[in-house]
Amino acid sequence: GTFLSTMLWSYTGWDSLGCIAGEVKNPGRTYILGSAITLLLVSATYGLPVVIGVQMQPDLSTWAPGTLVTLAFSGAQWVGWMAAAGSITSNVGMLNAELGTNSRAVWALAGGDIGSDNPECPVQHFPSFLSWSSKTFGTPVAALVLHAIFVSLLVFVDSFALVV
Repeated sequence: GTFLSTMLWSYTGWDSLGCIAGEVKNPGRTYILGSAITLLLVSATYGLPVVIGVQMQPDLSTWAPGTLVTLAFSGAQWVGWMAAAGSITSNVGMLNAELGTNSRAVWALAGGDIGSDNPECPVQHFPSFLSWSSKTFGTPVAALVLHAIFVSLLVFVDSFALVV
């Protein structure tokens, strides 16, 4: 149960690729190649430390949250720091990816450019101010700022169970 839910949580974001397809050059080729490379890298990133950790401490009943970092520090100090830095970098990357894709979804639900050439297909489920985007880059600024504020407020929630 816990392993499967952790793996599903860790691989989150794959379902959001369509939100930014309009911003990707040659998405048919780019998505397939990028997804294949990313799947290999993500699998190695999760699998390799676990394999090494099991070699260092085979009794899995003694494992607890943070065991991999503890094992890394016991091997060599710099390995532990690299593991901690990798974890932080990974979480920041996941946050940025989620902010980017989710803000684009909010932008679209607020009207965005969807249906602008087809007046019989109005799509607007959120207030129209959330469809405001940068003229220079096309970034959904209002949706991005609102999403960032919402995520920042979730940091102060005491119980992780309420967020999930």
